Amino acid sequence: QSYAELSVLDEGKGLSEEDLKRIFERFYRAPGSPPGGVGLGLSITRALMEAHGGAVFADNRKERSGAEFTLLFPSQSLPKGVLD
Repeated sequence: QSYAELSVLDEGKGLSEEDLKRIFERFYRAPGSPPGGVGLGLSITRALMEAHGGAVFADNRKERSGAEFTLLFPSQSLPKGVLD
């Protein structure tokens, strides 16, 4: 099976090793996070991606500071006539 890949990069301070292990847990908020939110966004993202046969990953950027989130969407042909 093939996948379409989408990466979202930021230029923040990056993620600690502990954050990388827990970032997709429900209600997890990294220590020192700005106010707002309840820690559900990334867990919902992971659940949606997995429900559709895809995946999501988080890591720190290699070239500069910041985080990188990669989403893998399964790619397949649409049934004939869908876009006609």
